[in-house]
Amino acid sequence: MRESSLARMGIAVVCLSAVLAAAGCSKQPEDPVLASVGSEEITQADFLGSYAAVDPGVRSDVSTVEARKAFLEDLVNRELMEAESRRMFPEPLDFQKERLESFKKSQLTTLLMDRLVRAQSVASAADKDLLYATMQKDLFLEGLLVPTEDMAQAMVKRLTEGADLHDLAAEYSILEYPGEPGVIGWVSANTYLWVMEKDLWSVPPGKVVGPYPNRFAEGFWVVRYTDSRTIPAGDTRENLEGKLTNDLTEQLYMSRQKAVQDSIQEAAGTSYPEAGAALMMFKYYWEPPDELRDDPMAYLSDPRVSPTYTAEEETVTVVGFTKYPSWTAVDFTNQLSQYPSGLWPRGHDRNQLQEVYTMVVREYLHVLAAKDLGLDKDPDLLAKLELRERRMRVNYLYHNVLTANVKPTEEEVKAWFEENRERYKAPPAMKIAYFGSANGEVMESLRADWMGGMSFNQVREKYEGVISDLEGVGESPFIPEGTDPALDDHILNVKTGDVAPIFQRSDKSYAFKVIERRGSRLVSFDEAKDNDFLAEARKKHGVTFHDEAIAAMVVPDSVLVP
Repeated sequence: MRESSLARMGIAVVCLSAVLAAAGCSKQPEDPVLASVGSEEITQADFLGSYAAVDPGVRSDVSTVEARKAFLEDLVNRELMEAESRRMFPEPLDFQKERLESFKKSQLTTLLMDRLVRAQSVASAADKDLLYATMQKDLFLEGLLVPTEDMAQAMVKRLTEGADLHDLAAEYSILEYPGEPGVIGWVSANTYLWVMEKDLWSVPPGKVVGPYPNRFAEGFWVVRYTDSRTIPAGDTRENLEGKLTNDLTEQLYMSRQKAVQDSIQEAAGTSYPEAGAALMMFKYYWEPPDELRDDPMAYLSDPRVSPTYTAEEETVTVVGFTKYPSWTAVDFTNQLSQYPSGLWPRGHDRNQLQEVYTMVVREYLHVLAAKDLGLDKDPDLLAKLELRERRMRVNYLYHNVLTANVKPTEEEVKAWFEENRERYKAPPAMKIAYFGSANGEVMESLRADWMGGMSFNQVREKYEGVISDLEGVGESPFIPEGTDPALDDHILNVKTGDVAPIFQRSDKSYAFKVIERRGSRLVSFDEAKDNDFLAEARKKHGVTFHDEAIAAMVVPDSVLVP
């Protein structure tokens, strides 16, 4: 039995991710049933879906009935383990519920952005023509950058009434000019937001336009140009189609994303009372321990506990909403406890507290907005949640029941490895490169440049002066599948060498590039036939193979062994 126990340990780790990955295939009326496990059926679609999910380079041959039944044994054992996990743990455990809820929130945010932002950020042919025209003309720009939109509106009014732009710039603008106040100098296309450039490049010299949001930071522009010069476009309109589409889509996405986020915040009637902010600054005040005082990133690794409150403090409003119930100090702390303590307020800087507010409130409101749109009923989302829960159940069953009492000696482990060296495979893994920042708008621009052919170092050199909190890794070690399930799902269909869409995690946006993938194989469950647990489960639930259907099934050429 010791050998079979060790064999089981070698099997489950490799099989679970590959077999479960294709679980939940839809059953068509003409979808033949190949096997039954209790009331559950394994159909031809289930078989082909699971088989197609296996890395083609290590896919076993299923051209014979015997080979199909051997592969089917894997699916049967999967169903048995799922059935037993449901019987032994009818409800997900608390930590599993928390992880599922966190995964659901991230998926809802993605669906919301897809629905309200990405689907609406489509570059028209007319805009691409106009962008191509702007690429052939530089403008000599004058203008002001002021903190608020109301202030910018006031500047427009004063300029149209005859005020001197340079005087206003010297008094009100927060921009550091290279020379005379108000004089920005020669600028090229794709420097500012498209909504600003679309107007600016279309009006006559001297006409004041604005206000427009600043592209990469706070503030609003009021501008005019006094001169222009023609420059070569560099290539034909047809050859630049891809670049024009990417540049415009990026710009439209950033503008639309900000508009949607501002609209959601405004609709919720969000406010941050002074009394609540003062209490949070006090309660979350943090100083690094002595041994970490020289580490500027100590706050990321120092474990912290949530603060406690007096009865009076508990009722203090920290975040006010007009559309939803406001958050008291206790409500805010409960929301914040879902995030790593490295992201909590540190009580030194009101701006940092506001960043935390924005992070927590934004995700909360995004999830509510997604639910208002019915996105929590999305069939693909429900299928992902079901699959995630099934993976959790089976993994917990494996690690806490099947192998709980299996403690092989080092000699036994070495012997097992030597006997099975050819079959013993690590799970699929990948190497990635990535950049991350809290500035989501700039990260979209960074991703576009990276997709456009810039190297990692070129991207880093371009943006490290623009993004103060930019982090990046040029090439990671191999990361086994399952280490970060949310990331696994996000880059599942990303090809080697491609950059995935922006991945949102807490308050940061990440761009991931797949450097290399390393496959694995789905091993046979022959070794599991001596497994007492599965044998008992087989008796309990009943297993039936439908030999005629197995013999009659046809495996499409697209999923046959190469």
